[in-house]
Order: sequence, then structure tokens, then C-alpha cells
Amino acid sequence: MSSGKTEDVLRHRPAPQQARARATVAKIQEAAKIILVEQGPHGLNTNLIAERAGVNVATVYNYYPDKFAVLVHLFSDFEDERASYVREQLDKLGPDSNLSEWTSTIIDRLASMRTDGGYQIALRRALVSVPELARLDHE
Repeated sequence: MSSGKTEDVLRHRPAPQQARARATVAKIQEAAKIILVEQGPHGLNTNLIAERAGVNVATVYNYYPDKFAVLVHLFSDFEDERASYVREQLDKLGPDSNLSEWTSTIIDRLASMRTDGGYQIALRRALVSVPELARLDHE
């Protein structure tokens, strides 16, 4: 998946405007996370996502063109969360801050964000085992 393809996937999903639509996307994403943990990336498919989310498969396709797009969005959201954490910590950095301690805290937290819980580990495994996704980790 080239960088342009990734950007196309990220643009495909309409941003949910209404609370109900946001809740639907959240259910789809949560279902995908659970399936990813239970069955890995090769067990993930849009029909199963829809079933677990309690929505019609057409609803999944309204937001995601395929299972890879779901994974791209999960990865993008996860990386956005990590970047947000770093920005928050940068805002806390002051002239009297202990830079060594600050850096150590950030590195520890970023590492734990990748390894705490089954979902993060399953997402990492998906990124390295699915060629279409492996490129994301290097973009």
C-alpha cells in the first residue's frame, strides 16, 4: 500500500457528523479490535465486523471499503493517540524540567502504549504480517 493509497483510504471514510454515526463507527472499530485480538488479521473480515458490531455489512462499507481500510484507520487512530500524548508532554516541559527524566517517562509510556493489552500487540502483529499494512509502520 503506497503512501498515496494510504491517504486515499484515510480520505474514503466520511467523518461522522451525528452522534449516532459516531457511535456506529466506534462500534465497528471496537468489533474490529476484538476480532483482531481473537483471530488475528487473517480472521478479520467485513462480514464478521458487521456481525460483531450489530450493524449491516453495508454500514461497514459506508465507512470502510475493505478490512484493510479498517486496519489503516485503527493504526492511524492509534498513532494519533501516541502523537497527542507527546504533544501534551511537550506542553508540560519547562525550563526547570529534568530532561532526562522527562525523556525516560515519554519513552516508557510510548513503549507501554504499544505493548499494554492484547489489542496493541495484535495491531502490531497485523502491521508486520500483512504486506499491505507493513508499509504503514514505515510511513
